Amino acid sequence: MRRPTPRGVRAAAASVVRVTAPTPQCRPLSASTGSGWVSSPERVVTNAHVVAGGQDLYVQVGGTGARLSATVVAFEPDLDLAVLLVPGLDAPVLPVAGELAASDDVAVAGFPLGGAYAVTSGRVRGIVQAPGQDIYGEAGVTREVYSLRATVQQGNSGGPLLTPDGAVAGTIFGRSPADTRTAYALTAAQSAAFIDAAAEDTSPASTQGCRP
Repeated sequence: MRRPTPRGVRAAAASVVRVTAPTPQCRPLSASTGSGWVSSPERVVTNAHVVAGGQDLYVQVGGTGARLSATVVAFEPDLDLAVLLVPGLDAPVLPVAGELAASDDVAVAGFPLGGAYAVTSGRVRGIVQAPGQDIYGEAGVTREVYSLRATVQQGNSGGPLLTPDGAVAGTIFGRSPADTRTAYALTAAQSAAFIDAAAEDTSPASTQGCRP
């Protein structure tokens, strides 16, 4: 029998947004879409790869709300994180969780395949110091990530990894190419300094170039 969604996770839906980033110089006939979560007043966290090369970005609370213009104020290809300034965004700030342990229950919230808002349950496999590449394929990056037993799809990128009480434990950024039941989230501890530094920033940041 399917487990009911915890109350805290249901409440967090009011703070999860769809991010749309038109990229005319990258994909003239389409736009990049992903997910994001409210980190501080009028600020949304998402993945850098969602907004790379983007112009005229906008977000929608719950994927169905008004289209609110967004400006990238922080962009980090190594962490695969970006912070957006969204004037007029009226959505609660999500609390941040402490470190999770193996076997802890979690939920992945976002907009898989760019569609309707969805929540899927998962479980922490463990914390990994994961060597890899930045979003442009440059090697030499190591991130602290949660390895998860969870299903994520394109469009979930940038969405929150939630605890049962609705706190953000990390930010989803990908899945294993070898196992569709293994997903990855940047830990809250790894991303905290970057997100905090952008909380008051109002200066536009470059979204750099198109991803290969």
